[in-house]
Amino acid sequence: MAFDEKQIYIQIVEDICGNEYPKYDNLVIFVHNLLHKKVKSWCYNDSFLRGGLHEEDVMQEIQLRIIKKCEDYFFKPVDGKTEKTCDEFKAWCYRVAKNYFLTYCVKQKNRKEVELNLSIKCDDDFISPDCDSDVDTCEDIDANRQELRKCFDIVLDLKSKPHIVLTWLSVSLYMLYANSSKIEATHVIAEKFSALTMNEMLRMIFVLSSRCDWLELSERQCRKQMEKLDTIDKDTGKKIGDMRYEEFYMNKGPEKSISDWINRVNEQIKKKLGTK
Repeated sequence: MAFDEKQIYIQIVEDICGNEYPKYDNLVIFVHNLLHKKVKSWCYNDSFLRGGLHEEDVMQEIQLRIIKKCEDYFFKPVDGKTEKTCDEFKAWCYRVAKNYFLTYCVKQKNRKEVELNLSIKCDDDFISPDCDSDVDTCEDIDANRQELRKCFDIVLDLKSKPHIVLTWLSVSLYMLYANSSKIEATHVIAEKFSALTMNEMLRMIFVLSSRCDWLELSERQCRKQMEKLDTIDKDTGKKIGDMRYEEFYMNKGPEKSISDWINRVNEQIKKKLGTK
């Protein structure tokens, strides 16, 4: 049976306009038939979204937005009627859908930039009273952030080799953003970062740190790390920034190497902070 847009639009008006308890079943059917192929096409034609499970999420959110906004922003019914036509309603639905899709794309592309296509999921609110059970007050949150900031500043000023510093930064940032354990973060770095160059790792660190106002690196700190990667490795004759992360692994293997480097840096942090 063919989808009769105008007929179902008439039913939508009857379901919504002037009703104390409006019904949205027909509206959902209308929006799905109107937009699902378009949304599928948008997702497929976007290189960041293609191949993912984005279509259903986008479509559901568009339907919810249209349901929430249709009475206040479109129908504005008077005596159970509306002067808006079916074509006007379709055009409005397209605008709502396109605006949300563009917003969704920006959000996903920002995440992809942070992830460097390594499937690392980030949470913008990784430190808050709701998600950090060890932090009970705003004062505690600020104190916790100040201590963390001190640790990052210490590491960024260490004279340790670049791959050791970048290892600590990468693991720590993953632990913060993914709310993971050190063991899990170490595993992820070993599995996902091995083929990255040191320059790629540093760019990822810059992006992640810039997303948090209390952690954003200073120009001096950024420049210092970039200068380190611009030097030549004595053993290979290569520029350090162009070398792959896996080239620095010790004979003990990726995860044990990473764990060893993390422990070395943590010991230096403890000395700088005057803790045991």
